[in-house]
Amino acid sequence: MKLESSITINRPVEAVWAYISDFDNLPLWHTGTVETRLISEPPVRQGTTYVWVGQTLGKRMEVNSEVTEFEPNRAWAYKSISGPIASTARYSLEPADNGTRMTISAKGEVGGFFKLAEPVMAAMLRRQFEGALANVKDILEAGA
Repeated sequence: MKLESSITINRPVEAVWAYISDFDNLPLWHTGTVETRLISEPPVRQGTTYVWVGQTLGKRMEVNSEVTEFEPNRAWAYKSISGPIASTARYSLEPADNGTRMTISAKGEVGGFFKLAEPVMAAMLRRQFEGALANVKDILEAGA
């Protein structure tokens, strides 16, 4: 399963980066995220490990992940290292007219209960990504 969604946010790259790279903010904008907990000592950087806790298709999940890329004002990415879904995702930023183009791209292989629901899950995740991008846009354009 591969997904990608983008949006233009009328804020400078540095402002968008400051918000999306702060893991404490993830539950505020990333649809489906209940909480995140760093396993590694801060600050976040390539190699940082953390626990993502989410709610998907009515199921609570905890997934240990590792940051695989962390380039300020450009992108951060992760891969799951445990949990029911083997996934990678990348959050990238680039300057755009009047702001920043933010893109979420992800790949995943589902198993167990989630394998049976893969088509439904793909549609749901696409809506979650689009919702997450809209949330960041709304929050940052409102002056957060």
